[in-house]
Amino acid sequence: AWTSLPTGVRSALVLVETTSSASTSRSNRMSSTSLSSFTSTTSSDDSGEDKTASSSEEFTETNSSTGTTIVLKPLERAPKNVFSFSKNLTKETTNVEKTPAALVTTKTTVLTQTRGWRNIFTLPISYDVNVIPYGTILDPANPQLLEATGYHPEGYNRRFAVIDEAIDILHGSKIRGYFEAHGIELTASVLPGGEPAKRPTAVDQILDDLCAYKLR
Repeated sequence: AWTSLPTGVRSALVLVETTSSASTSRSNRMSSTSLSSFTSTTSSDDSGEDKTASSSEEFTETNSSTGTTIVLKPLERAPKNVFSFSKNLTKETTNVEKTPAALVTTKTTVLTQTRGWRNIFTLPISYDVNVIPYGTILDPANPQLLEATGYHPEGYNRRFAVIDEAIDILHGSKIRGYFEAHGIELTASVLPGGEPAKRPTAVDQILDDLCAYKLR
């Protein structure tokens, strides 16, 4: 079929093909160069966190919304997937009290330091595992549990929790007391534990409780 084409047509087709190949090759080289040469010591993502890399291969994340600073260091066994970290959480509160003599403003700054590790996968999946001193997770002085519920705008003082009924018997009062101490109204959906309880009825109960909670 190729030889049946006129010489002029074949020449034109060859020219188009070679021009297209050269253009694609240049484009690929440009893309490869762009990707391989792109380096930055500071980046940001949609969560508002800034990430800064230092010469010692440590990375620092800061979140101005929550007052959290995290320093991550790659572990030797898996330097691209597992990082140890130290986390500093700074929380400031201001209390204004009117006295007969004057208006007294008290500003309190609480600094909490924790450590842990982060696992990162290429899917991408990443999560932090915070190491908390034994017996302090439900201590109102430890803000880690409250911080784990995510950052919420000022005045949003409600949370929803699904609790195993055995945990509720053992620690339910402490869990509720923890959030109450932080001025948080906790709505708990208590479910039986164990594999037999993992049925559609459990999902229905959670959905009903979420409706009552008025999730928004």
